[in-house]
Amino acid sequence: FLRHLKSDRSCGASTINVRRAAFAALARALGRRHPSLTAYCHSLLAIRARKAPEALVGYFELNELEAIFAVIDSSSRDGFRDLVLLRCLYNTGARASELCGLRLPDLRLDEPPHVVLHGKGGKVRTVPLWPVTADLLRAYLTAARRRPKAGYGDFVFIARRGNVLTRQGLYKIARQHLEAAASKLPQLARRELHPVCSFRHTTATHLLMAGVSLPEIQEILGHA
Repeated sequence: FLRHLKSDRSCGASTINVRRAAFAALARALGRRHPSLTAYCHSLLAIRARKAPEALVGYFELNELEAIFAVIDSSSRDGFRDLVLLRCLYNTGARASELCGLRLPDLRLDEPPHVVLHGKGGKVRTVPLWPVTADLLRAYLTAARRRPKAGYGDFVFIARRGNVLTRQGLYKIARQHLEAAASKLPQLARRELHPVCSFRHTTATHLLMAGVSLPEIQEILGHA
């Protein structure tokens, strides 16, 4: 059946692996309920997953970043928050979950300014903040941060309804501004650009171009 998907229906590796996962789930359920079918279930589980090519995630050139920041209406409360969000993404190379989970005690805006990020597997790392990013964060916390609901008081980025900003919310914000910038700078409509992940890739790429060593970049991005 999986060969049929590839040869006759021209399905890609990702689609074939989804179907294979369904067979594997069935095999595990059958194995628990019918021990006599153990050998058959093992034969299903032994089918290997197809190797799917990893999607390329692009990065922003400096003029493209400037175009994205320029389309944000920072005169409004939420617009200023959005500008600070995207500036922080570029400065820190943080994952979406790390930035959304940022709490007030994680911000150290005194000299030298830095932020403490809580990454995968409970790993914690410290990332320096540029002076412009620290200034934006101070202004946001002073005048633009919305009043949080109970239970969300120490989160840095608050959504319109007073709860913590989610990854989905961050993605929606970043996509909105990327699409707005692309209407003025068509090269931003490239398929490999991801509204959130491309900021992280941009951080890594620009650091590499600036001569920062790979181990240092790994440390900043929180890569094992």
